[in-house]
Amino acid sequence: MRGGSTRERAESWRAWIAASRRREFLLVTAAALVVVTALASRTVPLTERASEFSQPWDHHKYLWMATHDPFGFHVAPFCWRVATPLIVKALPFAATTAFALATFVALWFTGVAVYFLARKSAFSRATALSGMLLFFFFGWAVRANLYNIYKPDPLAFLAMTVAMILIVDRRDLWLAALLAVGVMAKESVLFVVPLYYTLHAKKPVDGRLAARTLLVALPAVAVLVALRALIPMRNDDAAYLERLPEVLQVVQLGTSRYELGWLWREIGLARLRESFTASLYDGTIGTWGVVALTLPLFALRRTLPLFARFLPFLALVYAQTLFATNVGRLVIAGFPAVVLMSLHGADAIAGRLRVSAAWFAGLFAALIALSLVRRSMIVLPPRYEALAFLLFLTALFSYVAWRGRRAPA
Repeated sequence: MRGGSTRERAESWRAWIAASRRREFLLVTAAALVVVTALASRTVPLTERASEFSQPWDHHKYLWMATHDPFGFHVAPFCWRVATPLIVKALPFAATTAFALATFVALWFTGVAVYFLARKSAFSRATALSGMLLFFFFGWAVRANLYNIYKPDPLAFLAMTVAMILIVDRRDLWLAALLAVGVMAKESVLFVVPLYYTLHAKKPVDGRLAARTLLVALPAVAVLVALRALIPMRNDDAAYLERLPEVLQVVQLGTSRYELGWLWREIGLARLRESFTASLYDGTIGTWGVVALTLPLFALRRTLPLFARFLPFLALVYAQTLFATNVGRLVIAGFPAVVLMSLHGADAIAGRLRVSAAWFAGLFAALIALSLVRRSMIVLPPRYEALAFLLFLTALFSYVAWRGRRAPA
């Protein structure tokens, strides 16, 4: 009887935990839906009615792939990013509507995944909620893609964030499968692979862990090789390019060229020589804003070791700027690392002042609300963000002082 009673209590406890987790998932998913719906409602998407739709940007390539044959386009690198066009082609809607829906859902669940990545990283529910809201505040991650709804980045963001959760949990088979599918959205999904080693390594050199890291990456590498074999690039094939409209030919800088050496010379070296200061700004404050760069400074003992573990991932993310234009849209892929480091700073402040981390959820919700003032605003101007952060800190310290005065002597 006693053993049976113990088993019953254990089963009851497990059922309660499972129900609690389901409620948490449903509440977080609902909250994320509300936020991304608000952001989408205040963002004008790039449709045929937009004056800039005729520009030879990426959207023309992905639209062609979705409305024709996703495997029949041969202008790199777009031609290898087949996942989103395949999803759009399978949906029973017009292409523009299907792209908008796919982008919306991917961003929605990326926010949910950011929450659970924070929970897996031992943050409280309130702090994890703050992390989710911080992700939604990153304009280059969310509003830029709600504007240009045709890009593969939202699906890549989702794959990368879930992959990090699987890395933390060491779900190797699921991770390998996810990476293999994720690289069909965008090759940058592979940037998370070094984290399998750096997040688990107990010593600088661990041969067994390095071998496991390579093994989880092999299926994704095989998929990348297969895509390039199945869909050969024809950027230098004049006869092929002549059959395409100009908007489908242009890759970057008004040309069809896609050679890493040429891109390095024309973009990377030019950026380092001629616009390094501007690029540095674009890749820091211009991408992450004031708050996300400031908060980690309040917990350097936690954020510096975490930064070291994320460094290979961030190095790969920032290396993209040496081969492609538009810094913000590239480096924003590092958002999981920036969110986690910011949350450590928020927790440190909350702990020292003995206040709830929900204060920071309020801060990020307020910043999102400010960014909604203008429908065309991708990123909240830093001066407004800095002012809002200053007002927040003033309110927080005023509350702490008021609470201290009310406390009994």
